[in-house]
Amino acid sequence: MKFYISIWMHLMLAGVPLGSATQELDPDVLLEGYNLCNKEFETISYDLESDSQSRRRQLVYTTKHCARGDCKQWIGHRTLTMYNEDGTTQPAIRERVADTYDGTQLANIYWDPPGNPPKANLWGTAGGLLPKISQEWAQNIEKGGPLVGRIYGSNFHSVYDLLKGAPNVTLHDTATKILDYDAYLLEANTPYGIVRAWISPDAGNNCLKWEIVKAQNQFYLEGETTDGQFTHWVAAYDAERVEQIDGRYITTQAKLKHIVTDGDTEISNYTNHYKLTNIDFDPDYEAMGAFEIQLPEGTVVYYDDFPGVIYQWIGGRLQPLIDDMVIEAIDTNVDKLVENRNAVSKEEVEKSEGNGAVKRAASVDSEQLSDRKTTKIEDEQKNDSRTNGKKLMGGVVIVVVILGVAFFVYSFRRKVGNNEM
Repeated sequence: MKFYISIWMHLMLAGVPLGSATQELDPDVLLEGYNLCNKEFETISYDLESDSQSRRRQLVYTTKHCARGDCKQWIGHRTLTMYNEDGTTQPAIRERVADTYDGTQLANIYWDPPGNPPKANLWGTAGGLLPKISQEWAQNIEKGGPLVGRIYGSNFHSVYDLLKGAPNVTLHDTATKILDYDAYLLEANTPYGIVRAWISPDAGNNCLKWEIVKAQNQFYLEGETTDGQFTHWVAAYDAERVEQIDGRYITTQAKLKHIVTDGDTEISNYTNHYKLTNIDFDPDYEAMGAFEIQLPEGTVVYYDDFPGVIYQWIGGRLQPLIDDMVIEAIDTNVDKLVENRNAVSKEEVEKSEGNGAVKRAASVDSEQLSDRKTTKIEDEQKNDSRTNGKKLMGGVVIVVVILGVAFFVYSFRRKVGNNEM
């Protein structure tokens, strides 16, 4: 960090005179100065208020954000308010937010619906989705991605990344006044759109304004265009307040305007406002207990490393659970077995009574029955008894098999959970 500050101070000293001598401005110097500003957000904590509004809804995040390299955390609340077509407002829904990435695991805890026991999605290194999910969090609009030039649609590249990788960056000589600071425009046509960034040496090389304008035939994700049709796609960021904290310039208020249209059809149109308070560039994360994945007791956990396995956080560890489908199947088959057993018992009673009458009739007039007919009756009785026995045995076998499978699944998951957690 001291190395970065040293370079930053050097660029500051070099940048002040360059602000008035525009012919000497170097786009590489401006870009690296902007990059150092973004690095300030790699180890930082602050209270974030993120207010996203569109025609149909308002989503407000109030979280404590912590960052240390790849480790990230947002703890707080979010409030969602929906607007009806007639202009009336639906009751606001307030939910807790607990998103943490400790460098090896990433946890998203949510309460759905509010008031119910919490649930959690957990991603580890074995599932393969961890890098992508962490990148998506870093560029998330509500989580403050645009503050460091990140927004979806550029294959996880930031504004700095896009300009740094462009071979045709243009520096505009004329300064633009933004918040009383002189800012200079860097512009490039990249595979992910036309990228513009207004960087101010007078404001510590902060980017006070940036925008990405995308055409339909330009890349969106992983070198491919999007399937969604649009004729206009623009994301525009504007700093609204810059402060000096501990000798460093940092944007403390900003907004992002994002508009996507297809001809006369509006696909997306919303504005996101950001406000940062209680900024700390040297936070004591150990005292704060930051980046610790803390699951409330009883949380139902879906773990990406073992898809299809459901866990519950009990006594400080993950305990595997039998799937609800398995439990339902067992209950259904047990009910069927009971019904079959009752039916067999009733049938045996009726047949027993009938066989008694036949025997009594045979004893009264046994001489009128031939040996062949008597043998036939006895055979039928034996066959009926065997059939009923097979039905009962078949039901028992089904239940034994189901219970065996359930026990195997439970044992396997417990073994996996005990070995991996």
